[in-house]
Amino acid sequence: MSRLIRRIAAAAAATLIAISLAGPARADDFQWRPIPCFSGGIDRAVVTRDGGLIELDGHVDCSGPNDGGVAFGYARYHGAKRGGVYWSTMHEYAAVAPSSNSILRDLPAGEFAICLVTGFDVRVGCVKITPVPGEPVAVVPLPTDDSLVHWPVEVIGGDSETSPTCGTCW
Repeated sequence: MSRLIRRIAAAAAATLIAISLAGPARADDFQWRPIPCFSGGIDRAVVTRDGGLIELDGHVDCSGPNDGGVAFGYARYHGAKRGGVYWSTMHEYAAVAPSSNSILRDLPAGEFAICLVTGFDVRVGCVKITPVPGEPVAVVPLPTDDSLVHWPVEVIGGDSETSPTCGTCW
């Protein structure tokens, strides 16, 4: 009997060790699976009065399955030859179109653009944000094929993304 108890205890200990070594699921394990969706736009882009945050409301004229990874989101373009779509700005498609998404994020320094994206090379609406010292931040519509945003996006997530202490960081 004591041999059986030792085997059970050893198996339980091994299971606990395996669970503790596995670690938590990581955000950068997210796999984006775009679906064909080419219509929508940014409905509202507003900078807060203090100039520290930007609020975006947008929609896509598509619906899709909610089975993980099928999503659309906001990509930020900051002069590089690529855009970054942060998985925390992504939203699953609604069961019935349209699908909407709203975010509130820190306003980065310098001129940049934000596009609502449904694929690595698919932008359905864009805005250009230009801070001007001593004046309100200018937010204007931007064509989706403008040279500032005419680049593929990469999905950014995990440790390089939002800090747990900053829910509005990019």
